[in-house]
Amino acid sequence: MGAAVVVLAILIGPAWVRRTFHRTHSTQFRLTLWQTAITAFREHPLTGVGPYNFGRSLLRRNDPTLPRRQVMTAHNLYLNTAAESGLAGLVAGGWLLLSAGRAWLTRWRRAPDAAERVRIAAAGAALAGLAAQSLVDTFAATPNVLPMLAIAAFALTDSPPESERPRLSLVPTFLALLALGVYGAGLAWLDVGQFHFQRSVRLTEKGEVAGAIAEAGQARRLDPAMPLYTFQLAYLLGGTEGEPKALKQAVELYQAGLSVEPVDGRPTANLAALLWRTGDREAALDALNRATAAAPDPILLVNLGYFYQQMGRMERAVEAYGRALALSPELAGSRFWQTDADRAARWSDILAQAQVAPERGEPLARWQLRLALVQEDWPGIVAVAPSLLESAPGDCQALSALAWARLETDQAEEARKLAEQAIEANPDCQEAYLVRGLVYQAAGQSAAAERDWRTALFLGQRRGAYYLGQLAEAQGNREAAEEYYLMALSPSAVPMDVEVVLYDRRVAFDLLPPLFRIGMSPRQAEPWLALARLRQEQGEVESARQVYQALLKEDPYLFR
Repeated sequence: MGAAVVVLAILIGPAWVRRTFHRTHSTQFRLTLWQTAITAFREHPLTGVGPYNFGRSLLRRNDPTLPRRQVMTAHNLYLNTAAESGLAGLVAGGWLLLSAGRAWLTRWRRAPDAAERVRIAAAGAALAGLAAQSLVDTFAATPNVLPMLAIAAFALTDSPPESERPRLSLVPTFLALLALGVYGAGLAWLDVGQFHFQRSVRLTEKGEVAGAIAEAGQARRLDPAMPLYTFQLAYLLGGTEGEPKALKQAVELYQAGLSVEPVDGRPTANLAALLWRTGDREAALDALNRATAAAPDPILLVNLGYFYQQMGRMERAVEAYGRALALSPELAGSRFWQTDADRAARWSDILAQAQVAPERGEPLARWQLRLALVQEDWPGIVAVAPSLLESAPGDCQALSALAWARLETDQAEEARKLAEQAIEANPDCQEAYLVRGLVYQAAGQSAAAERDWRTALFLGQRRGAYYLGQLAEAQGNREAAEEYYLMALSPSAVPMDVEVVLYDRRVAFDLLPPLFRIGMSPRQAEPWLALARLRQEQGEVESARQVYQALLKEDPYLFR
């Protein structure tokens, strides 16, 4: 047995160490949640923050260093109990564990034979394992809980003799059923409100705004304590144009909802948009500052900078713009920065601010390489990529960027060698397949180019679909070209922000005007323009117009 243990330790030990101690993100994530749970317990030691309210208490801190999306538990059952139920929950939980242990022991002692004892012992061991696993996880989903409850029922349910079994009392049973009936009736009433809310969402998707507003208002009347319905009604009213009364009502609704659920994010940003439209610009700046402080989204930071610039406060605008680029240097590909003389004149200051902004969470050379790529700054790529390759000779991004730079400066053979070096070091290097495919195509090797582009697309690089579409169009296959161009599109997804945690509802709110998105570079727009051109040539003018409109929603500065 000792020899077997040694052999297993030699064979499995290194893999176990890597899996256990190199999962820094997962470990750090849990440590952050545990610290938050301890803080919540200290703030509410007796009763906690309330059952199923850990995620809400975390979000209400509006702390950008804490997780924001779909974190509903502390990933530790005992700390989660302390945070949500306080000392009362810990005492009840401790009593429950002790009672369960005594019930299991009684069940085991009364087992009629050895086989039954083994089964009961196995069930107890499974529950003990669950208790240990609960130090790093909190199982709450019904599919996960039901098997555990079945094992617990088997391990803990004793079968006393007939003479010792308690008789069923009708009065407590009747009272329990009555309580369940009242509770069920209350849930049914709330479900009617949810029904009207879902109808509002569906009507919004169909563009039937008047009906959506009516349904949202009905949902709010049925369940006025649900802030989500208030935000839905405010969002719909805020989307109307030229109606000052509706805008004022939307502002009041957003303020009312945020007073009940003070979690800054998309609702706070949309409140800022409405305040800006009503002329209260200082209040709009305050709201947008709160939104970006709680969730420093780069698009919101761009809008914050735009607001400051419109008010003539250019230094604050530069700071906000720099923070946005620090988080997402790909935004530099937008024409937004060149369409205004003041922004263009301060571009070097914006970049300097981005380089020192605390939001930049990566080495400066890596950030500079991403910036140079989106700007198609080939000399800049040649200058910065070698510094990354010194520490990591097989770096996919650096080698691919150098390959692009060589290809764009008519050094096709050098570009091919760099791309193959990147693929040899990392077969998953998507960009390298794109570059090598272009080299093959320039050399007349269409089959090899198509293979590389298909490989890039398989690995998740949408740009490969654009090149495949061009190839199909050159071969006269317009139907296949259109399919490929559609695959190459990469529109922005409106994220489900905090509604899943706060309300257990899957819903998303887009930005209200005058808030806008940017980030579409001319190169990124090529698949969109190719698709629109193809449809226009086929006489599908309305369909082509829809493509252009969607493209301008991604970046309204693209054609300026």
